[in-house]
Amino acid sequence: MKFLNILLLLIVLTFTWKSFTGGMIVPEDVHVDLQDGIKKIITNYISEELPSADNIVFHKFWSESLGENKVKASFVYSFEDMDQDGKSRTMIEGYAILNKDLRVNENNDEEIEYWTFDELYILDQYIEYKEGLAVSVDPTSTQ
Repeated sequence: MKFLNILLLLIVLTFTWKSFTGGMIVPEDVHVDLQDGIKKIITNYISEELPSADNIVFHKFWSESLGENKVKASFVYSFEDMDQDGKSRTMIEGYAILNKDLRVNENNDEEIEYWTFDELYILDQYIEYKEGLAVSVDPTSTQ
C-alpha cells in the first residue's frame, strides 16, 4: 500500500510540474542566439553614440519565453566613459521584448525565422565617478 501511495504521489508531482512549466516554448539555442544578438546591438550602439566609451561589460543577461512568439531579454551592463568631470562608469539595467516573425526566402520559398527587437525598457541607470566630484559648502550660510 505504501508503494502505491508513493507511486501515486510521484505521478501527481510529475503531472503538476509539467503543467506549470509547460515545457520550453522557445528552444534554448534560440535564447542563446537572441542574447548574443542583443549584446552586439547594445555594444554597437554604445560604440557609435559614445566613441569615447570603452570597457563594456555585461554583468547579467537572461531571457525568458513570454509565449510561443515572444521573448523577454533582461540585462545589466556597464561601460566607462570620459566626460568633462573625468572618467565614470555607467551601469544600465533594462529589458527588451522580441517578437518572432516568419519570412519567406525569395530564392527557395523557404520560411526563415526572424526575431524583431520591438520594445526596449530602461529600468535603472547608475553612474559612478572614478574621482569624486567636489561639492563646496559655504560655512557662513544659515540654511
